Amino acid sequence: MREVAKGEVGAKLIDVTRAAGWTDDWVRMVEVRASTTEADLNQHANMAGYCWKHLPTTGYREGPEQGYYLFLDQVKPVQVVSWSGNKKPLEVRDLGALTAESLLVPSQWHDKLEPAP
Repeated sequence: MREVAKGEVGAKLIDVTRAAGWTDDWVRMVEVRASTTEADLNQHANMAGYCWKHLPTTGYREGPEQGYYLFLDQVKPVQVVSWSGNKKPLEVRDLGALTAESLLVPSQWHDKLEPAP
C-alpha cells in the first residue's frame, strides 16, 4: 500500500492486496477501530447479527491508536491485517467499508491511500 501511496496513480484495492500476497477470497474490507461498535461492524460488514470477538476497546491505553482491516467474503471473515498509529496505510474515512473494486489514490499526506472521491 505504501508503494502505491508514493506514486501519482491510484489502484484498485484488489490489485494492492494481490501485490501484497494477501488472499483475494474477499468481497468487502472493513476498518475496525477502537470506536467501532458491534452494531457498526455488522452494518459495514453487511453481516447482521454476527457475533464478533476481540473488538478493540476504547478503554484507556497508552501508545498509538491500533486497529485492523477485516476482509470478509459473503458470510465470514477471511483475513485480518493490523495497523498501529502512523503505520496505518489506508484511510477508509466515513465509508466504513470498501470493496475489491474500490479505487484508492494517494492521500494529501503522500504516505497513505484513501478512496477516490
